[in-house]
Amino acid sequence: MADLIHPDDQCNAWKSINDHLEGRTPLHELTYRMKTKNGTYRWILDRARIVQRDRMDNPFECAAHISMSLSKRISKMLCAKAKAAFRNLYEKAPLAYQSLSINANILDVNETWLSLLGYSRNEVIGHFIGDFITDNSLKTLNNSLECFKKRRSSRWHSVRVCL
Repeated sequence: MADLIHPDDQCNAWKSINDHLEGRTPLHELTYRMKTKNGTYRWILDRARIVQRDRMDNPFECAAHISMSLSKRISKMLCAKAKAAFRNLYEKAPLAYQSLSINANILDVNETWLSLLGYSRNEVIGHFIGDFITDNSLKTLNNSLECFKKRRSSRWHSVRVCL
């Protein structure tokens, strides 16, 4: 089993196990990385408790549980933090940002955009961006949208427009 524990986690894992085996802790409980079948590492929650000792007070029987669902919880937590950080950057940016559908309808705008143009979010979401930009910018946007649609790219695309 030692070969499966990530090298950076081995000391803590063995300390936790030995502390419990020697009676210093009521149970062994530790989160660490364990090598999977394909060679990658996954976070696990390992719990074990001695349930019976022999006459010499040596561990005789142990109950253990390893939870693999921890990696899913950690992934969800990290994803939620990343989304919140991105949302905060988007909302608090000093530049006006908008997110558009493939047909140039407004999906979202940041606070700077709303403040600059004097609209509320409900007044702009779902509306065509052309209703809010100059005629020259609309021509540029239409040309860029056509190129974007032809490439069928889902990558970020930046178009400079004047509000």
